Amino acid sequence: MSRLFALMALCALMVAVGCDGNASNAGGSAGSGGSGGDGGERDARYDDDPDFSTDVTYPSPVGPGPRGLLDVRGLIHEHSPHSHDACDNNPKDEDGNFDAQCLVDFYEGLCSSQHDFVMLTDHPTHFSEVPFPEALLYDEERGDQLVMRNELPAANRVPCQDSRHALILAGSESSALMPVGIEAHAADPSAYSTLDADSVSELEALGGVVLVSHTEGYSAESLATLPIAGFEMYNLHANLQNSLDDGTAGDLLAAILNPNEKLHPDLALLPILTEDPVYLETWAGALALGAHRVTTMGTDAHRNSLDFPLSDGERIDSWRRMNRWFSNHLLLPANDSNLWNDLDLKQALRDGRLYGVFELLGYARDFDFFAVVGEQDVEMASTASLAAGVTLRVALPSVRGLDDAAQPPRTLRLLRATSNGWVEIAQGDGDLSVTVDTPGAYRAEVRIQPEHLRPYLGSFTDLAESNFVWIYSNAIYVTE
Repeated sequence: MSRLFALMALCALMVAVGCDGNASNAGGSAGSGGSGGDGGERDARYDDDPDFSTDVTYPSPVGPGPRGLLDVRGLIHEHSPHSHDACDNNPKDEDGNFDAQCLVDFYEGLCSSQHDFVMLTDHPTHFSEVPFPEALLYDEERGDQLVMRNELPAANRVPCQDSRHALILAGSESSALMPVGIEAHAADPSAYSTLDADSVSELEALGGVVLVSHTEGYSAESLATLPIAGFEMYNLHANLQNSLDDGTAGDLLAAILNPNEKLHPDLALLPILTEDPVYLETWAGALALGAHRVTTMGTDAHRNSLDFPLSDGERIDSWRRMNRWFSNHLLLPANDSNLWNDLDLKQALRDGRLYGVFELLGYARDFDFFAVVGEQDVEMASTASLAAGVTLRVALPSVRGLDDAAQPPRTLRLLRATSNGWVEIAQGDGDLSVTVDTPGAYRAEVRIQPEHLRPYLGSFTDLAESNFVWIYSNAIYVTE
């Protein structure tokens, strides 16, 4: 294979990943154990962690954590074979039958990543014609269980390994809107592609949380004023575009083409993992204008661009590989049985109780960001008044599966949104507790120097000394 062909293939991958735009039937279970309150016994949630390896995936922590919240992780902005451009642009035959292998790959990707949920975002071209529960990828023979609401299918519980389930919610992505968690189709399919108050209201009435994707195409002012719940803080497509623009894709191609390269295949894209200044600036700018918006991380996987195996024999753009890049963690109120359902997920998303973790750098253990207002704890995405006194607190997470001596260097940052971007107000290599006196939107960030990945990096060992973003939180809004 020539370097030119590989470059063309990587370009195709960049275009494909987004350019166009265990419980009752009611949901899932986070298990039992752990504690609420101040999280003093949080470690009990991770007692079954195996030793660290890049081949190990970790499930969500078992039971409630700090202040009784369940930490549930999954994907927001994922395409299934219902998207017209999935599965190498041939998701179905002329009779409407799925590409069988592609469908298997989707399910294996979802279950092997041990995600608790996936909020699908299929393109309207095919999605609007697919009836429920087919839109939820429901398969009775596989043992799927429908979540019913008002005698209609609202979500789909898919059996995975070890008696686990993953919850599938339906949604759509166009160049205008990305509603997730809808429970029925819009009466007029144009609602999926029309960004106005009427379309948003209709999709919300169908149970959806209306977001927009690919925020490189939006100004801060539009993100602050559009009638939406939120937008993406990171998207893989934009990341790949940046790597092509700045030339870092060349090193990646060299690794792919070198049969002696020892870079672990699941870390093949690590050399081009970058932050996008446009995403960060518009995110800050929108919040600085006073908007309260949830922000998400978009995998945007289609499995349609690079049928090219890495050293493990698996194509580079497989759902399994892409799904392991990162997760959206939603924080849900716990109950006596630790059960949750699709409504809990969507409410946490609307409320903004979400943080994102780049899990290819390591699975996070014990991250926490909240405010103390007077004597009351206030969760992420809440409003806190300076009149009562506001202290922001961030707990430094560790990498799951590593003992204390093997933990890589990590840095916590607290940042405030301004019209010119995010301004750091504090940082440290341990837990932070900062009393603030200025109104604004504040978020936490964790950066990591992945020394623990050094044995898996081949000739890219310099990446072990690089400073990567690991965790993005949503904001806490401080007022006078």
